[in-house]
Amino acid sequence: LPPSGTIATTANSGTAFGKITSTGAATLGGSGTIAVTVGGYIPNGATLVVIDGVGGTAISGGLTVTSTSPNVTFTANSAIAADLTLTATRTTTGITAGNNTAVATAINSVGTPTGDMATLLGVLDSYTTSTAMDTAVSQLDPTNNGATAQASFNTVNQSVGAITGHLNQSGGG
Repeated sequence: LPPSGTIATTANSGTAFGKITSTGAATLGGSGTIAVTVGGYIPNGATLVVIDGVGGTAISGGLTVTSTSPNVTFTANSAIAADLTLTATRTTTGITAGNNTAVATAINSVGTPTGDMATLLGVLDSYTTSTAMDTAVSQLDPTNNGATAQASFNTVNQSVGAITGHLNQSGGG
């Protein structure tokens, strides 16, 4: 990779992502960038082998990793004579509105999602802006509209009314 070059890859899951297989040693130099387009659910801690270097992968200088998802960040890892891997970290730093951070934290804690939950997380991970994430997560936030409190109040009110009615009948007889 040239000193200021970019490797662009798409990650659709923790196992489906673009990678380069090198027949020799690979060297990433200078201030290169790995740009990851997130297209689906990426589990926390997933390891993506971006460069499979038969002779190893070396990083010289700073390497920047970017992600299109505000919900998933990646950290580059490499040792001499090793592959270049990216480790995924699920995060809520892009979510700022109201109770959305708590909701996103709960969603991100799902270990191995299946079915609809896997689909939901894939859609959330594919959003590219914090605003889109906030909007989507806010729809998952339960709304306290006061129905439970109102039902409890009505029950107590009816009980008090029944007791008052009974006392009025007892005292008037």
